[in-house]
Amino acid sequence: MEQSPRSNEREASPKTYYTKKLRKLVGEQHPSIQINDSAYTVASELLGQVYERYGRVNTSEYKAYHNDTHGYDVIDRSLKILAVFDASVPEKIHLHDYELLLIAAAGHDSWFNKDRDSELSDEEASARLTAELMKQFGYPELDTVKVNNAIIATTTEHSEHGIIQSRLHERTPSPITLALAMGDINATTMEGTSRIISDIPTLLAETQKLELNASLPLKITQLLLLQQSFASDRLNTIHDDLRHFFNEDETRAIQTELRNNYRKRGRELLSLTEYISHHSEEIQAKLHELLTTPTTVGTYSIIELVQGALKHILTSRTHKS
Repeated sequence: MEQSPRSNEREASPKTYYTKKLRKLVGEQHPSIQINDSAYTVASELLGQVYERYGRVNTSEYKAYHNDTHGYDVIDRSLKILAVFDASVPEKIHLHDYELLLIAAAGHDSWFNKDRDSELSDEEASARLTAELMKQFGYPELDTVKVNNAIIATTTEHSEHGIIQSRLHERTPSPITLALAMGDINATTMEGTSRIISDIPTLLAETQKLELNASLPLKITQLLLLQQSFASDRLNTIHDDLRHFFNEDETRAIQTELRNNYRKRGRELLSLTEYISHHSEEIQAKLHELLTTPTTVGTYSIIELVQGALKHILTSRTHKS
């Protein structure tokens, strides 16, 4: 498949590509925020390193989901969440928080341990790599500690309550920590149907080889059901997470601002999760129909075919009770 000019630019010089992309993001969405050049340099270096390790498609270390694109998306969402905190409880947020959050989000998935006997988790290894780069650019220890805490707080594990950020409430309360944690795993609650459509095949492709065969529709449907449960859990745990970092009045103010910003997406997500829960067999049958129809697989990757099928099913669905 022919690459777009933007993809070619990213491949030729990922650091330069992300420097421009990050400046544009902050300039357009957060025009009142001034971020030092050193932060853009560190963040773009981290994203560039992630691209070199995990973003090159035809390499053994390629990760379909946890690559540099995910890092950029988390930066985007995390900065939006910090801006919500800022609008709700401005006395708790400092301009420097945006700079440190930019770096923490860029580095939060910068390393995955190949040696699973390592004493460091992926998050701890990512935090160490990020801190070392920050020190090279003169950041003081207090800043590296804040970024370290934020990255480690993104650690997830499976529990009886679903997927949880098991170390979030261990961290010293900091808006940077919570903004990154929420930005990392609240994609569907902030972006709705389009994010589920985008992420399902890449999450699946990261753990197994995607093949157009009879088992693929079942695997997609099973992951959809997991994501449906996960999204519902996230909506139910946001208050407790906020309450760990803010008092009750501050939490109410933040939740009001979140509703004002994401009410439409939240309603869309609730409708979607209900649909998935009640119509999973229909979804699987439709996926089987769409993904086993003869097609020119050489023109589109399997990931893109799955995204197209999910878009057709989930955006044209009939809302049934």
